[in-house]
Amino acid sequence: MGVPISFLDKYCPEQFEIVGMCENSDLYKLKTKIYTTQECKEAYFWKFGKKGTYDLNASGVLVETDGHLEKVYQRILIRHK
Repeated sequence: MGVPISFLDKYCPEQFEIVGMCENSDLYKLKTKIYTTQECKEAYFWKFGKKGTYDLNASGVLVETDGHLEKVYQRILIRHK
């Protein structure tokens, strides 16, 4: 599960194991998708209503129920023990 970095304030090692981070370089080989330039531009336009680009590959991404892509803040990947 991906949780915000603020999770560390409440982290309980007996309950959860930290398994990695969502990051641009994919050090832990956990990425499930690489986003195209077009997808990055469309996500930015949907969010801000003007031309620009998000680097969707540099962070976690949520797929909204309407299909739009939403970039999320850095996440720590955890597993329940």
